[in-house]
Amino acid sequence: MKIKVFVALIAGVAVGFAGGWIGGTRSASSSGTGQVVIAQDSSAKGALKDKRLKRLDRDGVRGPRDRKADRFKGKRGMADGKQQRQARPVEDPKAIYKFPVENSPVMGPANAKITIIEVSDYECPFCVRGDERVKELLAMYPNDVRVVMKQNPLSFHVAARPAAMAALAAGEQGKYWQMHDKLFASTKARIKLTRERLDELAREIGLDMEKFAQALDSKKFEAQISHEQKMAVSLGARGTPAFFINGRKLSGAQPIEKFKALVEEELVRANAVLAKGVAAENLYEELVKDGSEKPVFLLAELAQAAWHRGVVKDGSEKPVFLPGAQPPSDPFAGTGPVKVVPIPATSPSKGPADAKVTLVEFLDFECPHCSTGAKNAMELLKLYPNDLRVVFRHQPLSFHKNAKSAAMASMAAHNQGKFWEMEAKLFENFRALSEEKIKALAAEVGLDMERFKKEWKSPEIEALVNADMEEGRKLGATGTPTFFLNGQMLVGARPLEFMRTKIDEILAKANQPAAPEAKAEDAAKAAKADGKAAEPVPAKAVENAADKAPAPVPAK
Repeated sequence: MKIKVFVALIAGVAVGFAGGWIGGTRSASSSGTGQVVIAQDSSAKGALKDKRLKRLDRDGVRGPRDRKADRFKGKRGMADGKQQRQARPVEDPKAIYKFPVENSPVMGPANAKITIIEVSDYECPFCVRGDERVKELLAMYPNDVRVVMKQNPLSFHVAARPAAMAALAAGEQGKYWQMHDKLFASTKARIKLTRERLDELAREIGLDMEKFAQALDSKKFEAQISHEQKMAVSLGARGTPAFFINGRKLSGAQPIEKFKALVEEELVRANAVLAKGVAAENLYEELVKDGSEKPVFLLAELAQAAWHRGVVKDGSEKPVFLPGAQPPSDPFAGTGPVKVVPIPATSPSKGPADAKVTLVEFLDFECPHCSTGAKNAMELLKLYPNDLRVVFRHQPLSFHKNAKSAAMASMAAHNQGKFWEMEAKLFENFRALSEEKIKALAAEVGLDMERFKKEWKSPEIEALVNADMEEGRKLGATGTPTFFLNGQMLVGARPLEFMRTKIDEILAKANQPAAPEAKAEDAAKAAKADGKAAEPVPAKAVENAADKAPAPVPAK
């Protein structure tokens, strides 16, 4: 009898569960009293939830799932059913880290201006991509970049540590980089790095197999790998890949543009140190001698967010700062310090010389974003014909092979009073600026071709472009496009409306009447500085030479 009752009870529960699932709900819940509640259709979900919660509160019964939910809420910072995102510490992107070369494998000239420490794992697909970026940099800067390889085989990549040992064992026989390339090629092809595979690769590159096997079996390089891992982790490089470019950290397989921008910045720093008399072979040690040996975070209790594209954001994509934190200078938003930007007499300009607003642009004729920025500048001139002056300066980047030639061609056109016509043509054809194309564009704008060919690549023209490039680097304009709006740096081709807002802000301040006391004080300061009595300066003290051709630059 008891068996029949038990079977009936089990059957009833099973039917109830089946009915709940067939009705489209997942709805069996038991309380501490043994009660089973079945929801027959989806419309009962809300009522069931309320009923269950009330019963749990009444009975004081809380199951494992409820406790797990509580822990989840606590970990995620949940309040009132909404996730509260916690701002986390943000590393300082300008920090310099001290990562010594030691006896690690090196590729590139010993006197290179740029040393890239590559921290990698041979079983990591992202490391494959990162290594490809490094090879691109070696091709772009063959005389200025060297690479130092550091091992960081992650614990969950079971074949990564033996692979690192295999690479170092090959290095012992003078073939580290051949094995390095073979290992990453295998990972890219999704070939497992088994011991058999490592032996096969060793034979392919012609290693002494007995010596190679002995190194792997004895774990000869275990201490070196552990040391390099410990060093990487101490500097905050827990994952792979990580790169230290003259001590500046870049994490992950970033786009090549990010690598290039950082390399260009570090070339400026390296040249400045070399100019002080530091020997080229000691350059890297000098650059990182005061570097940090632990992660460096931004100010305000280690929680200041990065620029407006930083990692800590709210739902409106605006930066979030913890209490007490101050937003950092942001060259994308134009909130950094105002700089003094020289304007040479030879620089092409358009607009009144006594304009209240001066926009100095550092551009590259092979840069698509520069093309957009240049078009916006011309639109702004139409909108502010009496208040804006645009000054063009050159910053052809080294990896744009025709950019400098185009810059020199534009200055040769400037000698004939047709810079802006040539500028427009060059930007229209930025994807195809071969030497023949540049000549054709010069003819299109009506230049004297004999004079153009004579002056185009002259030392005098090149000196003008080089001077712009050097001035741009001093000002921090190492990428393009970079603009200075009355000395305020703006990076990137900002939208036209953004630029209008900035100009309107400047004009609003410029049009505010100064207090009489301030005027008197300024006049007194000026008189004291000049050693003579202050005199009123006419509103248009400088003749507007925007549309006049400059004096020709002589060509040898």
